[in-house]
Amino acid sequence: MLSQILITIESVNTRMGIEEPDLYSQTFYAKTVLLGESSVGKTSIRRSYMGYSFSTSHQMTLGADFSEKSLELNILDDKGEVKRQAHLTLQIWDLAGQQGFESIRKRFMHGATIIIIVYDRTSKNTFDSMNEWLDEVITTNPDQEMPLLIVGNKSDLKKNIVVSDQDVENYIKEVKIKYPKISKHVYAITTSALSGENINLLFEKVTTSFLDLITEDDDWLNSAIIHGSGTFNSGES
Repeated sequence: MLSQILITIESVNTRMGIEEPDLYSQTFYAKTVLLGESSVGKTSIRRSYMGYSFSTSHQMTLGADFSEKSLELNILDDKGEVKRQAHLTLQIWDLAGQQGFESIRKRFMHGATIIIIVYDRTSKNTFDSMNEWLDEVITTNPDQEMPLLIVGNKSDLKKNIVVSDQDVENYIKEVKIKYPKISKHVYAITTSALSGENINLLFEKVTTSFLDLITEDDDWLNSAIIHGSGTFNSGES
């Protein structure tokens, strides 16, 4: 079964300024998992963030695709001046949404530090299935406190949107009750992988929510540093 896993590796370096509390270490690694039904646009979102053009031909992810982005963070003081720099590597695992890949997905979900669940704003079924995806990743990481980003993709198809803002609000309330460990770090955003709308904003939120978490919890900070072994954390040990 493992021989059927297709993993592509992409790497990009960039710089950004972040207003954050002082950090305890210069180097951090964040294992980010992209989840959601097939064809919601997970791969297009990841590729857009990595700087690739939108592809109109859909190729299903078989197992997992991997991208890595290194961020040189300028940590700013109250005056907006750089007080120190830190390095954060986003390891983005784009996991297959088809049935039959559950056991493979769990291998790559293990050790996740950030969850992104994508739904198609023009498909209520993809929105209703988010509970299943969240259950799957939480079951795999039962003791891990992880930021959750709920992403409604295909915002460019305005006339076909069927998932309302109220639907998303209600879902977030349910999540916060059911999963108290992640209740403080649940965010929703809408994107268009086709136009690039809010793609960078999405991953800026990934970055700042990760930094928020590690600066408020010493145990979580230590865990985040341990993840930074410099090797791919696929969950296979």
